[in-house]
Amino acid sequence: MKNEKQELEEFYKIFQKQHSKPYFHFTNLEPTKRLKFELVDNTNYNEIYTMFKDDECPFVISEFKNLIKLEKYVSGLLNYHKYSPKRGACDWLFKLNSTGEYVGIIQLYDLNLESYNDNNKKCSIGFTTKKSFRRKHYTTEAVFALIEYIFCNFDFEKILADTYKEDVASNEFLKKIGFKYITKDRRKLNGLIYYELNK
Repeated sequence: MKNEKQELEEFYKIFQKQHSKPYFHFTNLEPTKRLKFELVDNTNYNEIYTMFKDDECPFVISEFKNLIKLEKYVSGLLNYHKYSPKRGACDWLFKLNSTGEYVGIIQLYDLNLESYNDNNKKCSIGFTTKKSFRRKHYTTEAVFALIEYIFCNFDFEKILADTYKEDVASNEFLKKIGFKYITKDRRKLNGLIYYELNK
């Protein structure tokens, strides 16, 4: 009997036969004044677990705190989302230029080639910063770099971001960097609220 990992590997192989080339191409982001970036892959994803395994913040996703879940998450990123025309995604680690210490992760997802509902004109982003680096403007620097990368490399007209109502810090952060609260959104699920930034 196949275990979950074997079933996923088999699914990825079938999926990649149907979608043999990535629909979206990603490169590393340009370094900023204090940060440099790395595409998440099989060689560096353990850094995510190292940063967040003991983080008590309830808004850090569980996949970052559990190595088995993280391996599944990264496998999906590299073997499914990379080849998906409707659910394209990419993650980058960001770290200090000065010491190489890892600071956090930024995410680009919901890349879609469908023109229905202008799905091909929007994408979503996420961000998580290591506890010791929060409130030091590293997240702002990283997210601004990601926004510039998106608008320079893709034909997107808006960027979406979601967070929980209770996550006061993330709500304030998104407003501060120019995102606007969406009062009507069909995707309001699981207590999430949404913001958007137009080009």
